Amino acid sequence: MIPEEGKDTIPWMEAVVLGTADGLARPGRNHAGILLWDKNQSLLLDCGAPVEQWLVGEAMDVGVPSRIWLSHMHSDHVAHFPILVQTLWLRHRKTPLEVSAPAGAVAGLKKLLEHCLLLPEILPFPIHWTGIVPGRKDCWGEWELTAFGTTHLCSGEARFGKYFPTICFCCCGVLVEWPSGSCVYSADLGCASDLRPVVSEPVRILFCELAHVEPADLFRELLGRPVEEVWLIHYPDQWVGQEENLQKIASEAGFTGKVRLAREGMRISL
Repeated sequence: MIPEEGKDTIPWMEAVVLGTADGLARPGRNHAGILLWDKNQSLLLDCGAPVEQWLVGEAMDVGVPSRIWLSHMHSDHVAHFPILVQTLWLRHRKTPLEVSAPAGAVAGLKKLLEHCLLLPEILPFPIHWTGIVPGRKDCWGEWELTAFGTTHLCSGEARFGKYFPTICFCCCGVLVEWPSGSCVYSADLGCASDLRPVVSEPVRILFCELAHVEPADLFRELLGRPVEEVWLIHYPDQWVGQEENLQKIASEAGFTGKVRLAREGMRISL
């Protein structure tokens, strides 16, 4: 999975930040995407960033990613999914690709690939689909993935659900646990309290979006929670370069953990 020159330098577990922008396209900033990996497997959290360009540019093995987690169906989280699948095909991937998505979105994602002419009959690797169910724990090698639902799309479902009954309005973040630690990917939130199911136990790093919650509300919610570090992702331009200000807001709210502002290309040891 890892190029030979990287096998002795990569930590046991690493996160690579591929995109930090909110839903508005901006020069130099990509949409949602974080790659978690160790020497045995890799998990791509959302596919809004140009993941395929990074993989080719970094000369990553064609077995990366082993698995993709698509939190919900907004285009800034899934738009590069068919492009990535096409890239893996043209790079002659053979190993299966696992794709996890909200259960109600799986059929639509399969149709998306078909309409992009990425048919199962022509792909040289199988895609194994898993419907995400909030609260269910998925043991995957030495990792455990536990989904949690957010209220990000609840208002949209209340407004449009009866008119579009086949559309999936589910959004799911994930708690990732491994033998030496854990992290949480918030996906998109409806409110800061959506995080409660996954921050009551110790968390090494929380990758949390800042497009749909106010920083003060987030840090008040985390007050007293055993979260070591918060890496802010999916944030609007107003927060670019404002790491010290965000740490101040956290301190004023009483949160004592470290606050960091993620940027494209960052590699974070877990």
